[in-house]
Amino acid sequence: MRFFRFSPQFFTALLCFLLFSPCLAATGTGDDSQNLFKLGNKAYSRGDFSAATEFYEKLTAISGYGSGVLFNLGNSYARSGQIGKAILNYERALRLAPTNSDIQSNLELVRKESGLFPREYSWSERFFQLLNLDQWTMAAFFFLVTFSTFQIVSLKRHFSVHTRWIITTACFMFFLLSLSGAFFRHPLWQPFVVTDANSSLLLSPFSSSTPTGSIQQGRLVYPEKTHDDFNYVTDETGRKGWIASSSIESVL
Repeated sequence: MRFFRFSPQFFTALLCFLLFSPCLAATGTGDDSQNLFKLGNKAYSRGDFSAATEFYEKLTAISGYGSGVLFNLGNSYARSGQIGKAILNYERALRLAPTNSDIQSNLELVRKESGLFPREYSWSERFFQLLNLDQWTMAAFFFLVTFSTFQIVSLKRHFSVHTRWIITTACFMFFLLSLSGAFFRHPLWQPFVVTDANSSLLLSPFSSSTPTGSIQQGRLVYPEKTHDDFNYVTDETGRKGWIASSSIESVL
């Protein structure tokens, strides 16, 4: 049997190729992403919003979500009249940059101009909306840790009964309040957006079912259960019904 012999230079070259080929691929992907972003910006600048959305969508498919490209994508959809897609991408951008005032302003403007107003909330609902799910959860964790730490410290240091009662009660009450906030915000954490311009809420999960009314694109809905190609949802105004799964897209 004949064996092939390879020189040390061959193995050195092979090792270099294996080490640097991923870097070369990543560099190529980075160049493609930058090129698509520039092409999208140029298309948007000249008013070709349809082309801009195509470039930005390709960019998200290659590089994933980023608040900047999602913001631009939302602007492009808004300028082309696709309100549902615009709000979907603004909402996604806000998840990545929740304090960005430009994203918040454009989202509020599009919703206002489209008449997408939510129902009136009670004072308790408005209070729980002051923080999001993550913030309420962190607050609950903080007060739980504070309570546990105080109990450990009190084993070594003497506190008056009055002091122990105040601190224990305060931690317990704030923990319950934070837990209630997290419980309230949890169903609202994974909204879907109606992206179909001709959608309706149905009485039952069948195409032939009687519609209870149309639902505007851009509305936030919260699915509760599914049946075949339909979702039973509650929208932000409190209406309930079945809607085709193809008519909604998840923010997350």
